[in-house]
Amino acid sequence: MEHEMLDMESPLPGTVKFYDRHVVVCTGHHQWKPKIEADDPFIAALSRAVKSDTVPGFAKITACDAPSRGDGYDVMLFPENRKFIGLTEADIPAFIRVLQGESDAGLEWVLLEKPVWLVCGHASRDGRCGELGPAVLAALDAALAASGRRGAVELHTSSHVGQHRFAGNLICCPAGNWYGRVTPADAAEIVSVELDAKKPLARLWRGRMGMHPSEQIVLMDSM
Repeated sequence: MEHEMLDMESPLPGTVKFYDRHVVVCTGHHQWKPKIEADDPFIAALSRAVKSDTVPGFAKITACDAPSRGDGYDVMLFPENRKFIGLTEADIPAFIRVLQGESDAGLEWVLLEKPVWLVCGHASRDGRCGELGPAVLAALDAALAASGRRGAVELHTSSHVGQHRFAGNLICCPAGNWYGRVTPADAAEIVSVELDAKKPLARLWRGRMGMHPSEQIVLMDSM
């Protein structure tokens, strides 16, 4: 297992590689192999299809520990803020048609009515998020509870999101704000800023879905 030092010096803004959609597979557990594609044939097939030339833009695919219904996998899609229910390998072509612009392609889905926060805790991939992720997740849960808003957010452990050297890593969807160097001490401030101020917490902000690194830096300079 890779376990190196944390990067506490490099600037955070501009460290999120460009992507304009986030596909999150709800696996019901967080004990993934180092590569989530090795965990299950569905995830492997979905990953290949999502990354194909037929899908416009650039979609990021990760897993989370949210449970799924039935025998298939629920799949969350951002920024559309939808959850597709019980997908199997046979449903992947229809899901790709959704990414290509079709409204639902005959798939069952629900609108996600609350923010989804994803904390990287992929221990088999890297020890830094493996150690910090659970502590940050617990602190966010406690901060939400203390503010009386635990039910206002879906809070989940995520697989690898990128650049463990900035652990703890947090993505707040549907906007797709990324935070790095998050510690349990930051939890209450993140809850307040994300839910009340509706703007990023500048000192921990890494970037945002839909923005190129250069745009992230420009936005930070204007905050």
